[in-house]
Amino acid sequence: MNIMIISDLHLGKQNKTTKLISNLLQYLQDNNSRAKHIDMFVITGDVFHQLLGTNSEAYNQIVSFFVYLVSWCKRHKIILRTLEGTPSHDNKQMIAIATHIKGLSTDIDYRHVDTLEIEYFKQFDKNCLYLPDKYKDSGEEIQDAISDLLIDNHIAKVDLIFAHGNFNYQLPVKTKSG
Repeated sequence: MNIMIISDLHLGKQNKTTKLISNLLQYLQDNNSRAKHIDMFVITGDVFHQLLGTNSEAYNQIVSFFVYLVSWCKRHKIILRTLEGTPSHDNKQMIAIATHIKGLSTDIDYRHVDTLEIEYFKQFDKNCLYLPDKYKDSGEEIQDAISDLLIDNHIAKVDLIFAHGNFNYQLPVKTKSG
């Protein structure tokens, strides 16, 4: 399973959206030959830097980028996943983008994930865990939730974890003494 992962785009920050999207589009266009080797494209959160108005130039550029990304993934039969990032950045704005994406095409394997979950990919025989930012308040709560999810899915472990961040409140910090 070949996966392309990007994170923390922070689009909408201080007029840098145009340049970053231009670079992303150029990369995708330049790497069409590599696309045949990509099975999955994952954006692991913080697509946005702040809450944007839907009439803002940055928001419309972001929508246009996702229109292109969806067509690129569809053309190359690439699975597309987006993960909810930090609430103060993403502000659940990817939900609106996800709705827009679903309206564009029904024959793309796309999902936006905003909760802890496990997805099984039969074609790769892989279980993937998604962990959005701020899912729970502590690493211990997250570990308990993951344990419950593993039990519910009748598995002992996952093969891949897609998470936004690796913060103390997500994963307990272990010291050398224990």
